[in-house]
Amino acid sequence: MNGLITRFLLLGVILAAWTPAVAQTGTEFAERLAQQSAKINTIVCDFVQTRHLSVLAEPVEQRGRFFYKREGNICLLYDKPEGDRIVMSDGRFKMVVGGKQTVVGMNSNPMLRQMNGMFSACMTGDVRLLEAGAKTTYSSHGNEYRVEIVPVRGQSRGAVSRITLSFDRDDMTLTGMRMDEANGDYTLYEFRNKRFNEAVDDAYFSMER
Repeated sequence: MNGLITRFLLLGVILAAWTPAVAQTGTEFAERLAQQSAKINTIVCDFVQTRHLSVLAEPVEQRGRFFYKREGNICLLYDKPEGDRIVMSDGRFKMVVGGKQTVVGMNSNPMLRQMNGMFSACMTGDVRLLEAGAKTTYSSHGNEYRVEIVPVRGQSRGAVSRITLSFDRDDMTLTGMRMDEANGDYTLYEFRNKRFNEAVDDAYFSMER
């Protein structure tokens, strides 16, 4: 399970530089997120994942494609190694690494459960899922919103100390996420070239081999 959690932490990206933002109550963000999310049934885009580890001199970068389809179906398909993927669907989490597949229920691990809630909130517009079991603050700057999530003790606190989400103010879709770990390591994840409401094959979200 430790390997599963470590690989799952590779979900994230936020802009590397962030200027101080004006504090928001979160009301405007919540209303706009719910309104815009209702218009989106599928998302297809590219992603860049950058993992910063204190034991390595250089960050580790991976790229791939991201697929989302209502309700709550998510797939991250890595370019290299070909076939590696992370899938969240129907309350389950699947990871394929080097041809080896692992499938577990979301409820089997507090961190997986919280991550599922976080992504569901981002895609469905239900901000209550972001705030469950965490201290959440909202801010805005320029053409972006930022949501900072600090897990409370007893949730995923042991692995993740802070999650920062970035949203495009125009379409309210997730552009980036940063996951900071208690040991100082962190992962950045960036979503690019987004296309909305295209046909997406259900096979991407299959839990079968």
